[in-house]
Amino acid sequence: GGSTMSTHALRRVSTLTKDVQKRDSLGGNGGLVVHVAKSQIEAVQGTLTTGRTSYAIQEVGGVRKSVLQGPTMAGEKSAKRPTLLSFGAMAAPLREEEEDEDSDSVDVVGSDPLSPDNLKALLKALRKRGGDLEPDQVGLLERISKAVNGLFDDSDSEEEEQEQVEDEAEAEAQEEEQQEKDSSEAPAGNGVAPVAAKIEHASPTRVSDGAATSPDDTTQPAKPVAPGAVVEFQPEPRSERLDSDPAPRRSVRGSVARPRAHTGGVRTVSLEKVSTYFDAFLNAATVDTITAAVGDLLTCAHEAQVFTDDEYPFQSIRKLKGLPWKAANVWKLLDAQLAKDDHAKRDLKGMRVVVVGAGPVGLRTALELRLAGATVRVLEKRNRFVRINRLHLWDWVKTDLVGWGAKVFSPPSSSFGADKDYIHIGISELQYLLLKNCLLLGVSVDLGTEYTGAKFTNRSWCVTTSPKVLEHGVNGIGADAIICCDGAASRVAHAFGCPCVAAGLGKDGKAIGVVANFVNARSKEERNLRQFSWARQFNAPLFNDIKKKYSADLENVVYYSSEATHYMIFTPTKQSLLDTGCVRQADAPTLLGADNVDMAQLTDLAKNIACHFGIPPNFTPSQSVSIFDFSETKRHERAIVLAEDPECSEEHPPLVVCFCGDALLEPFWPEGLGIVRGFLSALDCVSSLQVWAQTKDSEAVGRHSDACYKILKSVAGQTREMTLKPAAEWRLDPATRYKGFK
Repeated sequence: GGSTMSTHALRRVSTLTKDVQKRDSLGGNGGLVVHVAKSQIEAVQGTLTTGRTSYAIQEVGGVRKSVLQGPTMAGEKSAKRPTLLSFGAMAAPLREEEEDEDSDSVDVVGSDPLSPDNLKALLKALRKRGGDLEPDQVGLLERISKAVNGLFDDSDSEEEEQEQVEDEAEAEAQEEEQQEKDSSEAPAGNGVAPVAAKIEHASPTRVSDGAATSPDDTTQPAKPVAPGAVVEFQPEPRSERLDSDPAPRRSVRGSVARPRAHTGGVRTVSLEKVSTYFDAFLNAATVDTITAAVGDLLTCAHEAQVFTDDEYPFQSIRKLKGLPWKAANVWKLLDAQLAKDDHAKRDLKGMRVVVVGAGPVGLRTALELRLAGATVRVLEKRNRFVRINRLHLWDWVKTDLVGWGAKVFSPPSSSFGADKDYIHIGISELQYLLLKNCLLLGVSVDLGTEYTGAKFTNRSWCVTTSPKVLEHGVNGIGADAIICCDGAASRVAHAFGCPCVAAGLGKDGKAIGVVANFVNARSKEERNLRQFSWARQFNAPLFNDIKKKYSADLENVVYYSSEATHYMIFTPTKQSLLDTGCVRQADAPTLLGADNVDMAQLTDLAKNIACHFGIPPNFTPSQSVSIFDFSETKRHERAIVLAEDPECSEEHPPLVVCFCGDALLEPFWPEGLGIVRGFLSALDCVSSLQVWAQTKDSEAVGRHSDACYKILKSVAGQTREMTLKPAAEWRLDPATRYKGFK
């Protein structure tokens, strides 16, 4: 309100909009950030923050630059909205081009600054001239209109929204009238359809297997999309696609892709900036920036004509000139992974595997499958990696992650594992690390895509999803095996009728955990805090003091520090939660149900305990305090099942379904078993698939899997010496990891 835009600034809008990647192209709330020297344009539309990337346009010495501003914190609403991330829709990198004084502009009469009202009136008048303009001019006018409306419009004004709707309807009516006029003037029998005045009305295409095809006719091949071609996506909800290929080549779910009508705003790359792109990839800490960076690198590889389909993506990227010295460290690590004897024969080559769940275990399983030669596709119903809780790691897990670049990529950063007494990592940090490796090795990842079932059709098994995924024009993803990594309440397991058995302490409220996350401001006092893990039996005076001050009877308390957060978890008794008012009724149907937990009281309790240890009680904006009951854990009876269909035969064998991580075996929290058991189950799964690939013998693969699972169930902190061999000997073969494996 009260903002003005100078005439000069308005004349430059048509040029500026070519260099700004609007957030609408990636879905989410519309937004635009524009900075121009000697102008007063700086506005953002919408109040809901998103995980999109902001850009600024700067003019310095006659050179216009599109500068990456960085991502903003994702709000809860935007994080749940499925959006598309594919090569053609990745966020723009740094780019610059010479100033073009002859570029398209909107002529404005007068030299005085225009108020927002006058500016809108001018745009409305120009819209009415749509029938006299060329199609590209109409498209340019629409983009300018959207940009300027985004700068000044009040999204809460119903009157202005109604006016905009009326204007658009009027413009569409004029356009239809113009099209009819053009059609009537066209020579009879020339077979040429009138050109649409707006690109939005162009015939839509869908990207599939490197070709653009009509969504209404998936059987007719169309002209292939050139590598690096730009496609524009509508902002309605859709699934998110992360693919390591250099161009869109699989179906786009939930949206329609169509070629842009012009090159304004086209995302381009420069071979001279390879080092910049690689550094961005190393340090990317969001899904968007990871996708953008790897896309830039693969585009460079294609433009440099060093990309080939018969090798891993990283092997094409490494051929680029100008890579930073850290790139050699990444190639060395990946070469070492591929050189392991475990996968020398690539036993799973040709096997199509769908991994359900992109948590740490799901992504780690995908990496192992890819090393074994399988074609791997990961499905994840969430759009973002947002979990900030931290995971306790065994030494072997730390060593394994270092082998995947934990000290090279950031996050987690070179300080990973520096404190040998307390080795931990944030859940999302671990996901980002593994995701980067997945993309470099050619794993495909679908975010915002939920598994809905599996069926045997056309003599092959396929996985169905929501939104629907089309593969080769067919609804579903071809699969020879499904790996269930979707957590303890596995929908996949339920769909296949796999029974669970109860384990743990077996009584509600017997073991309760409270997690609290606080902002780490990196003050001197916070840097001096020391991590700890205490149990009552080892420090009774500490726990007695806490009980006396806060009426909190704790069994354990753990504190981990990271660069961004202070993470604390403690285990209060059921009675102390009742005494402090955190839990209302002891006999409630669900002890920790939302209506039986007083979150205000629980937050106060977490705050008091944090202050007791000198932790500043500045809670994180989200995931600040949570409570969970781990009294009862569940596990499946078997780690692998074979789903058969009456039409299955030797030529079309049954579908192999494996369970990994919490979907197989829920951990008992105080022992920190979640990740180590999860990673071991990933190795067991791939080992079992190797047996299946070699023998196609259901009994043989069953015996192999059962022998692994029998020992895995017994792995714990107190039993590791009895169940596990020295970690330095561990390989994919279970005999190198488990004592007594037969």
